[in-house]
Amino acid sequence: IALLLHHFMRVVFYNSHEAMQLVSESGWEKNKVVRIGVCLNPSLALINHSCDPNYARVVRGKQVMAFSTRKIRQGEEILDVYSGTYLKSAIENRQEVHTRYNFACRCQACRNNWPTEQLLPRNVSKKHIQKDISDKVVKKLDNSFKEVTQPRWQSGVDSCKARDRLASMLSNCVVNHPHWLV
Repeated sequence: IALLLHHFMRVVFYNSHEAMQLVSESGWEKNKVVRIGVCLNPSLALINHSCDPNYARVVRGKQVMAFSTRKIRQGEEILDVYSGTYLKSAIENRQEVHTRYNFACRCQACRNNWPTEQLLPRNVSKKHIQKDISDKVVKKLDNSFKEVTQPRWQSGVDSCKARDRLASMLSNCVVNHPHWLV
């Protein structure tokens, strides 16, 4: 019985997900995300890890809604994040979590030691581009990305227009990953 109990404790530890809740305050900036428990979902436990995930989930009641955080190509693996993403957490902090969960991360962000968000380039130049495109197109792309990242633009446009503009820009995106703008 002790071995069985130990087995189930490890299954719960390694395959559980935090359940969080948004606590609304007056003004969006004051909202807080609060941990309210832990949930077990065998299907979610099958999704592998990357510090640069292409998938996220939202729990609403007893339902889990999954969505892509960027375009996922046919045949590409769906990847979750077990630790912080490379954008927000330094590699040393992520490795600490990986060690606690008994695995060594070999995602592209860890293998190539991608920088955190503060150190990523914030402009688009020829060296960031995947394809051979004209300087004029590179400059237009750089200006467009800079425009939509400005607080003035973000606060002056409704969410549907913002989503459409960003989706349009990113649908033909040729900027190499990792980059602050993509």
